[in-house]
Amino acid sequence: MPMKREATSDSLLANGPRSEYVKRYQEYPLQRTKSIRPSNELIKGQGEVESVTVFRRDFPEHPLAKRERPVPREGNLRPEGQHDFTSSYQNEYPGKLSMISAWLDLPWQSKCIANSMG
Repeated sequence: MPMKREATSDSLLANGPRSEYVKRYQEYPLQRTKSIRPSNELIKGQGEVESVTVFRRDFPEHPLAKRERPVPREGNLRPEGQHDFTSSYQNEYPGKLSMISAWLDLPWQSKCIANSMG
């Protein structure tokens, strides 16, 4: 598509071409390629659509028995004996635990913990 320029003192029409590019490479009329886009028509098949798909045909639904809720065995409900509520970390690193307990014993820290717990 040729460029349209206004007839001002700075345009190609008034002063002529500034380079030989305009003379050597002139625009020629071109035939645009035709669109191969399909039409927007609705294509209807004949008959009704079957509700049986390949998946439904190959994997039909089978009735399933209701599963019972898992119940822990009798020995797993509660541990026997007294529990001291310590962890292996507390047993293996007693020095670090004393640092944490010293930090928790600070008066301002206990107030912060009480406020955060509600």
